[in-house]
Formats: sequence, C-alpha cells, structure tokens
Amino acid sequence: MKQKLLNLIQILKAQPKKAALILIPTILLLILLFSDSNQPQVTASAPTDLRPIPDQTTLETQFYKPLSQNQQQQINLQTNPHFDANLNWPNNKQLQVTPQQPLEPNTTYSISVLYKNQTLHQYSFTTNPYSSKELESQAQLQTQDDYLFNQALLDIHQQYPWYQHIPITSDTYSIVFDFDQQKFRIRLLDTPTDTLKSQALQALKDLNIDPDIYGYYFIEPSSPFQKLINQ
Repeated sequence: MKQKLLNLIQILKAQPKKAALILIPTILLLILLFSDSNQPQVTASAPTDLRPIPDQTTLETQFYKPLSQNQQQQINLQTNPHFDANLNWPNNKQLQVTPQQPLEPNTTYSISVLYKNQTLHQYSFTTNPYSSKELESQAQLQTQDDYLFNQALLDIHQQYPWYQHIPITSDTYSIVFDFDQQKFRIRLLDTPTDTLKSQALQALKDLNIDPDIYGYYFIEPSSPFQKLINQ
C-alpha cells in the first residue's frame, strides 16, 4: 500500500495537469463535507446606533431563512458591557432579546449574535443619557409645574379679568400693568400733553377698566426717571 502511494505521488509530480484535475475536486469535496451549508444568515437587527434608545428596550434580530428548533438552541448572545437577558422566538425567523434589568444610561453596548459559539452578526447602540426612572420623575415634576403655572394664570385672570387685553399699544403710548406697584404704567411715546394722557386713559376705560380703582403713572419720553402720578 505504501509503495502504491509513493508511485501515485511520483505520477502526480510528473504530470501536474493530471494532479490538478485530481486535487481540485478533492478540495471542493472536503469544503462541502466540513462546511455548514445551513448556517443562519442575519438580514437585520435593531436597535441601531442612529439615535439613543430607552434603557428598557427589546432587541431584535431577523434571519434570512427559518431556523429549526435545533438551530435556535445554538443561537446565543454576547454583550459588552454584559447584561443578562431573556431570548424569545416569536417565529422561526425572528429573535427577541429582553434585558432582565434596565440598561445603564448613556452607555454604548456592543452585541454579538453567536451560532455554535461563532460570531454570526454584530451591532451596537447607545442608551439615553437619562434612565427611565429619571425621565418619569422629570415628567411628574413638569406636570406639577404646568399645573402650578396654569393655576397661577387662572388666579390672575380671575383677579384681573382684563389681563388678557394687556398690553395696550399704539403709536403714541403703551400701557402695561405693574404688578409690583399694582398700578398701570403708561409710557408716552410722543410729546406729553393732556390730550395724549386722556387718550391713554380712555383706552383703559374702553376695556371696562376704571383707572381710578387701580391707579396709574406716566413715563414721559423727556424724563430719564419715572414720573409718578398717584391717583
């Protein structure tokens, strides 16, 4: 037998073309024998790294062809940083991965999908800067602030029913309500005359506002200081 093998080697050396015809089919046969023609192929994964995701998110991997139950059992996950997760198969082409605990905020995770302990697919994503608990707390605070603001605004409208019509503006004067002094502030934009002042006061009366009840003061354009007129 040994002599026959030596003779075959000598023949292949002497005839390289014939050797190629023998070796090429042999190599192809070996590739087919030792390769896994049914190895799963990944077509998509989510989430992606396009934008930050919540810390409680289900990861998904889509496969090109349906996986048998045996193939599904050989699919595993490697994460960096590590986190424990539950693997679920909604159908034989989709793998869902649910972290058992919320992920760390503002952290980039690298995910490797393994088949027979060999890397089949890799992807990464980044979590939001704030955890779900922090976002929930901020939402509650915002809701409370909105309520307090709306309540304060409602109180103002109840106490000052004309408030929605303020400020009053024209080419010659502007009128606002000075909450600190509880008076109307009338800024004159033209030469201060009695006629102009009367026009400004009439603008208040047209809104059913009695200037004498709240009081008012004028600011004249020629004066660097406020000129107060208590009524």
